[in-house]
Amino acid sequence: MKTYELLLSENRYAEAIALLEKEIEVEVAQKTHKKPNALDALVSLGICYYETQQMEKARTVLEKSLEIARSEVNQYSVSRVLHELSLVVSAQGENDKAIEMCKESVELQLELGEEPTLVLHTLSVLYQKVARWDEAMEILAMVRESCEARNDLEGLGRCLNEIGLTYLQKGDLATAVRYLVDSIELKHQIGNERGIELSLKNLSACLQDNPFLALDPNVKQHLDRLQGILE
Repeated sequence: MKTYELLLSENRYAEAIALLEKEIEVEVAQKTHKKPNALDALVSLGICYYETQQMEKARTVLEKSLEIARSEVNQYSVSRVLHELSLVVSAQGENDKAIEMCKESVELQLELGEEPTLVLHTLSVLYQKVARWDEAMEILAMVRESCEARNDLEGLGRCLNEIGLTYLQKGDLATAVRYLVDSIELKHQIGNERGIELSLKNLSACLQDNPFLALDPNVKQHLDRLQGILE
């Protein structure tokens, strides 16, 4: 594992940025910036900028990465960069453009024989942002089926959380609570503490915004189940 990859895995983005900027500067000076590992470093730098909320820099770097990947006809890298770039573009408010990028990324991964579960998950979130609930649910059904087939419990827990949020936005609160609790239960089984915290936050917001919801018997049974999970 390269040093910057280790820093990324530990969420030490500021340190990774300093290292990557220096590495890329040297590669440009030595005219080695078109090598495959240089493209990976450039994409990683864009990701670091995104994670540290430096969106303009992230977009510039990732758009350059996409240009290089397309010129090399590297479909795997094109798909990867499109996905990362869609996150930046969405953060800048251009959700329709981000959706098109994600859809192209999915198509490329399918052509390569890859499982586009992560990109499909992002696509479902983007559909939620523009209130295209039915399309979001269709994507999430695909993601859920894929995660179950591959026994990807972490991905499944994330998917159940998003299904809950989509039902919440559609106004089906009881079903939303059920899926959020299902997500928490699965995350508890695999020890995903960060995921549990996120789903609990979503559930708490739902209950605070709808104070009488907990009195619904259909909701209460899931809240009772949640209490047993967390004890």
